[in-house]
Amino acid sequence: MTTQPKTLTLPNGLTIVVDERPDAGRVTCAIGIRSGSDHEPAELCGISHLIEHMVFKGSAKYTRQEIAAIEDLGGDTGASTCGDCTLYSSNCFPEDFPHVFDILSDMVLHPTFPENEFSKERKVILGEIGESEDDPDDTATVLTLRHIFQDSPAGRPTLGFRKTLRKMTPDILRAYHASHYTASNMVVSVCGNITVENVRNLVQNKMQNLPAGQENTCPPPSYTPVDVRINAKLSQTQIRLAFPGIRKTDPDYPAAITLQNILSGGISSRLHECVRERNGLAYSIACSHELIAGEGVFMVFTSTGIGQAGAMTETLCKALVEATRTVSQGEIRKTVASIRMGLVMEMEGMGGLDTCHAEDVLAKRHLGTSMDTLEKYKTVTPEDVMRVAKRIFSAKPSLVAYGPLKGLPGMPEIEEMLRGKAPKPQAARKKRPPAPAPKPPGTP
Repeated sequence: MTTQPKTLTLPNGLTIVVDERPDAGRVTCAIGIRSGSDHEPAELCGISHLIEHMVFKGSAKYTRQEIAAIEDLGGDTGASTCGDCTLYSSNCFPEDFPHVFDILSDMVLHPTFPENEFSKERKVILGEIGESEDDPDDTATVLTLRHIFQDSPAGRPTLGFRKTLRKMTPDILRAYHASHYTASNMVVSVCGNITVENVRNLVQNKMQNLPAGQENTCPPPSYTPVDVRINAKLSQTQIRLAFPGIRKTDPDYPAAITLQNILSGGISSRLHECVRERNGLAYSIACSHELIAGEGVFMVFTSTGIGQAGAMTETLCKALVEATRTVSQGEIRKTVASIRMGLVMEMEGMGGLDTCHAEDVLAKRHLGTSMDTLEKYKTVTPEDVMRVAKRIFSAKPSLVAYGPLKGLPGMPEIEEMLRGKAPKPQAARKKRPPAPAPKPPGTP
């Protein structure tokens, strides 16, 4: 049994969401801020993520060590930055929640950005950028987003660029924090063994004087179809095949997620079966329907051995075309069962419920129960999935290939295959020169 989360709004515009679970043995809390990489000007690319790191280095009331001492109570804290928001979270026993919330809220609202910690943490993030550059899988995905979203913020890495990070100072972080971490851009989401009244009192005591501020906005990104091929000396060819997707507010969104599950939801999925089990073309194959600045992007991502890029691309296109023609009721039932299991695990463990509620509020989506979500998927039909597959895969695709390019068909051939036509023999394909190597993902 699930209950509808209760939503409150303080006079300054701050939103509170409480999901009461009287039988739970813990309390989880997320403070979400509508401030992510999609809100950043180009010259401050990476500042949201840097602020997220620096918040843990000390606040007006607590030192770095005192913040970390939440772990002494058996709890934990964490944070993440994405395109549309930054999330700070905690997990603790019910009796410790007032103290833990005091720490979490103080570090989010009143970070000190100490000079002695700033240069060290910036160096840590520069190391993160280096790790991303050294990972071909990360590099291919970063390149894909950068090219299909061009100059919009959605095309820039959340980690930022070396050049922009090196120009930042604690004072720049303080000014940005003051203008973006405001009540109209903030939600406190609490789930677990606690009452609405207790949460309201705690949040009011800490946050009622927070300025309302201006609501942060970002323009929706414009999807640009691209064909990018980068010849690199790697043992595998990274392949990304992307299409414009569907917004979460679109009535077709449940069918799009069902399509994603049918194609790559586990070892019984279509892509796993045809790519790995039948043809041995890859160790892993997946697709995802991501929401980037509110816009959907449907992406297939995999890697394959030298000389196998042609066979891999052909196999992928066949599988996508097949999804526009045949979907069984059994595949729908499997998807519903999979989603149901995920929701049951979510309800029993409360894992991520606080952050999910926070993200829904920040994105101005309907805040419902887990069972509301399940009911939407129960109504999806095979015809819905095939129609949505046609809607997605009939759009002009984008291809990003990174690694050995031998055998990779040209974009006109890929588009023909996505229309269900047989591929040309490899010997008949026109060779095209690879694109010049772009700047690494960590540089503007």
